[in-house]
Amino acid sequence: MTWLMRRTVVVLVAMTGMGASQSLAGEGLAGKSLPSGAEVMDRFIEVTGGKSAYQAVHNRVGKGSIEMVEMSIKGPMASFFSAPNLAYIKMEIGGMGEIERGTDGKVGWEKSPMTGARVMQGKEAEFVLRESLFNAELQWRKVYSSVENMGEEKDGDKSYYKIKATPISGPPKTLYYNVSTGLLDRMKFVVATQGGDMPIEVLVEDYRKVGGILMSFKSTQKVSGQTMRMTLESIEVNVKLAPDQFALPDDIKALLAKKEAAAKSKDTEKTGE
Repeated sequence: MTWLMRRTVVVLVAMTGMGASQSLAGEGLAGKSLPSGAEVMDRFIEVTGGKSAYQAVHNRVGKGSIEMVEMSIKGPMASFFSAPNLAYIKMEIGGMGEIERGTDGKVGWEKSPMTGARVMQGKEAEFVLRESLFNAELQWRKVYSSVENMGEEKDGDKSYYKIKATPISGPPKTLYYNVSTGLLDRMKFVVATQGGDMPIEVLVEDYRKVGGILMSFKSTQKVSGQTMRMTLESIEVNVKLAPDQFALPDDIKALLAKKEAAAKSKDTEKTGE
């Protein structure tokens, strides 16, 4: 995810999981000795469709709505993701105007009535580029330097394996996998934003099979006392996308050109050439 307006965050990532029947996902680790973090992560891949199903999907388009619950405002949104790490999200919430965020795999950017056009920098840019990796579930060994099973934790009538997943860069995440189904139900992590690091909790729900993979059609994100709910009406995979779907907008290109020109001018002053 991130990520999308001050004091609220929507993460640029496509979450998959849940929705499996007991006949599909009930087999496996429950009742056995504590599995390793790697076993839990690999089991998730299998119960959501398997390696070959993930490898067959190269892009994903989701359309639906996003709601800021406490403020009772809602609007349409669309998300586009493609291998290897391309992302674009467009939304409109209430009377706040149109918000766009994306990455061409090298540059993370945002356009909104509140911030104008801006290029992400530092930890925020690193976070967006890292979280935009397509099919990250399948490639978790590239994403995390370690995954540790911290034990079994109960929440009501459900039990979870609590996984501490430490990215190759950035702070660790806590991932909660349902012991019975093997599916990812909840996540806690820190998001890097323009205003600083923000802790976030994400609940994933309403999972359905698309292109052979179980994908979440609903997520609820809680951050800084705000609740943001994303509900997808449709998810399509392997869609024919416009050639410029992930191209940088002209005003973002202008900002980059201005930054490059300023850097060259500074170098010239230093060398005296």
